Amino acid sequence: MKRNTALKPVRFDDSEGRPPTSQRPVRSRSRPLVMDTHIEPHQHPWAQFTYCASGLIQVTVTQSDVQTTFIVPPSRAVWIPPGVQHTVVVLESAELRTVDLSPTVTPQGWEDCRVLVVTRLLRELIHALVASHPGTRDDALMALTVDEITQAETQALGVPMPRDRSEER
Repeated sequence: MKRNTALKPVRFDDSEGRPPTSQRPVRSRSRPLVMDTHIEPHQHPWAQFTYCASGLIQVTVTQSDVQTTFIVPPSRAVWIPPGVQHTVVVLESAELRTVDLSPTVTPQGWEDCRVLVVTRLLRELIHALVASHPGTRDDALMALTVDEITQAETQALGVPMPRDRSEER
């Protein structure tokens, strides 16, 4: 099915306060995006948990020369390890939420993308992290968020995309 309108490209959020740091190794951002918005392909040196509080997004990752597409409703999220190229297309206007994790708190052995179930507790932790400030409460929120992500149920919902064999000729 062909789109009625062209995608509206937007830049990856590279604002100064975004990257996780040693003092705040888990950061969360919220960003409203309208339907047909396209976040251009990018990658970063931290892991990312990509979730939408409302709406519907399509996340496409390229890892080890394999491109995989995930359709992400509000009850699911995509885990994207550090250094993995990814792009987002908004299929239904969405409140995009990302949790950025420093490699120092990335769960051991999580080198592959995966779909995770977002529990009610995890959803509320992500929401609380968006507005948090450095301190004891923020430290507790970060620790519990990482624990909840680590404990989240994994689902095999990615669709590997066929490679274009014409490039090999």
